[in-house]
Amino acid sequence: MTDNSAASAKIEAILNTGATSVTTDGTAINYDFAGLRWRLKDLRNTDPAYH
Repeated sequence: MTDNSAASAKIEAILNTGATSVTTDGTAINYDFAGLRWRLKDLRNTDPAYH
């Protein structure tokens, strides 16, 4: 099984900001919170640290 702690931490940080979009130097990023929550759950399900 894979250690997904770094990826999980990045997703958690995005979710914790509560920002649904960020613009930096003219580049806009829109976050899909439902998709991020699903991905976080998926990462945790395959990470032995969460079992």
